[in-house]
Amino acid sequence: MRLLVMLFITSMIGCLTTLVPAKPLAGNEIILQLALLLFFFFCLESIFCNCTRSGCGISDHGPGRFICETRGGCMRSLKMTENGDIEEHYDCVIAEHWYPPERPLGCYVNRYFQHLNAIGCCRGESFCATKLNVSFSPKWEEDSPDESESTSTEEKDSMEIWPVLVYVMSSICILASCVFVVFTIQLHIRRRRRAKQDYTRELSDPLIDNEVLEIRSILDELDLTTFDFASTGSGSGLPLLVQITIARQIQLQHVIGCGRFGEVWLGNWKGENVAVKIFSTVDEKSWFREVEIYQTTMLRHENLLGFIAADNKDAGLMTQLWLVTEYQPRGSLYDVLTKETLDMQAMFKMGRTIANGLAFLHSEVGGTHYKPAIAHRDLKSKNILVRSNGTCCIADLGLAVRYFSTCGTIDMPDNTKAGTRRYLAPEVLDGTMNFNHFDSYRRADMYSLGLVLWELCRRTLIKGSCDKYELPYYDCVSMDPTVDEMRECVVVAGRRPPMSDSWATHPTMSVMMRMIRECWTANAAARLTALRVKKSIDALSAFVEQNA
Repeated sequence: MRLLVMLFITSMIGCLTTLVPAKPLAGNEIILQLALLLFFFFCLESIFCNCTRSGCGISDHGPGRFICETRGGCMRSLKMTENGDIEEHYDCVIAEHWYPPERPLGCYVNRYFQHLNAIGCCRGESFCATKLNVSFSPKWEEDSPDESESTSTEEKDSMEIWPVLVYVMSSICILASCVFVVFTIQLHIRRRRRAKQDYTRELSDPLIDNEVLEIRSILDELDLTTFDFASTGSGSGLPLLVQITIARQIQLQHVIGCGRFGEVWLGNWKGENVAVKIFSTVDEKSWFREVEIYQTTMLRHENLLGFIAADNKDAGLMTQLWLVTEYQPRGSLYDVLTKETLDMQAMFKMGRTIANGLAFLHSEVGGTHYKPAIAHRDLKSKNILVRSNGTCCIADLGLAVRYFSTCGTIDMPDNTKAGTRRYLAPEVLDGTMNFNHFDSYRRADMYSLGLVLWELCRRTLIKGSCDKYELPYYDCVSMDPTVDEMRECVVVAGRRPPMSDSWATHPTMSVMMRMIRECWTANAAARLTALRVKKSIDALSAFVEQNA
């Protein structure tokens, strides 16, 4: 009983000191607590007994030679010698010999010799054998099985088994509960500490661009309760904001463009200029699709237009659907090319960043933050914006498709609209494209990229002059061509936009000519990839700089 009380008290003290610490317990301190509890549980169950048998003592010399240790019980035996003397012996009974527990075989003697030998056993406390009352049985009682087999072994030991089991199991349950609570608390503390460290590391991360930090500083001033910072400069997680109500916070200035689904306005939000693309409810599917694509995990990239938020606003007779993005004051690539000419390095910078953004869209990013491969399906100069530093970013993802390789599915938009007819690939025009194979969409994008590169090259100065800006196929189709017109020109006649004679004799432009032809070739499988185009332009730019 004393053993059980000690075990119970030890368990409770260990739990209390663990649950109410002055500071969070380290892993080593928890292990020490458990080790102490296991020590008390397993070691304090042993008892000590008197020992008279030679070699049974704890030590060979000193008092220890008359004491043995066991987890079984203590034994006292009497033996009558031939001359009538009585010899008394003490010894330990090991746990393996204490079987069956209620009537150990080692504690009984043959009934035919009970008048010459007597044995008594006990357990529960140390040196209990000295208290045993052991006596010989009379010779004439040996034929009585019940009387002859009765010994002085304490029967109360068997009666104490159930209380012992109850106390032991209760202590174990309490201990297990305490350990579970401790580890739960420790896990919660570690998670909070890790989240705080990640947030601190994120703020000090040099990869976070200044534009994201500026927008975050604005958000700190908003009196909103439904926003979430789920993005870092690395592009992991959702875009910068999930859908929040900011329409009332933006003052629209003036229209800066018109698209397929509505108007684009310049807006002012807390002193910052933003672009607001406004859809009507008729084009709700297009708005929802573009928001869905922008909210794809890991989609933030320097050569993709930065998404800020999406919202809807009541405009009286109709509801407006807003898509808020970064504002690029130079406008689209189409606007820049119609007004400006380019030097060789400016052309390289624009072409390289367009190909880089498209390569990022086309690529799949595995890992914890999975990004599916995406095809644009409407790449053209009006859907590419030019930043102040001369780089480009791809916009208008309303027709994009996503490919999830993990399940082999292509996520198509609900609307049935195709891309701009002037930029459609030959296989799309003649209906031979395999719409169930994602590479077909990537190859169609590369055809469109070839046309955009052609537009760039036309406005690049060669020996101080360049061609006038024109749209692709300006010489064989109308300003708003039909699909039949484009099919007749591109597929049947096999025509492509004309290239200036001066390009063929120029060492740099001749390389660009060959690259453009490999992008818009009729054989879709033979077209270059966006990554290959980006690397080729990098190599060409480095060559021009070295030989300048």
